[in-house]
Amino acid sequence: MKFTKTSDIPIIDPSTLFQFNWNAFNNTSGVPANWDYDLDMAYNAALSTVTDQTTKFGTYAFKATNVSLLAGGDFKIRKGHDWAVNFGYVAANIKGDIANFVDDGGNIKVVAAATYSTVVFKYTQPTATWIYFH
Repeated sequence: MKFTKTSDIPIIDPSTLFQFNWNAFNNTSGVPANWDYDLDMAYNAALSTVTDQTTKFGTYAFKATNVSLLAGGDFKIRKGHDWAVNFGYVAANIKGDIANFVDDGGNIKVVAAATYSTVVFKYTQPTATWIYFH
């Protein structure tokens, strides 16, 4: 068997994974989550574009499917199950059903309950810019 290298595969450190956190969705017990529960998003190579293999600069996409958000709930997106890097409401960064999300003191508040078949969070480094869409 012979293999031919066609491209480099970006190595994603698990600490760079992103999660939803707070009470805009139910936890595994079926009740509104709290600050102590994360809804993980999986790294999606097909939607990512790594522009420099050495520095790992580029855009990394993280995806979740069938995300049910609760009316009146808030969430943020955080990195690596830690609050050192987190993302709240920025109107220009939310794409898709933008009318369903408002600012709540920096948190992203859900206006009406909705289930999104696909949610994608894209994070670009080194600029630390991001977008969230569904």
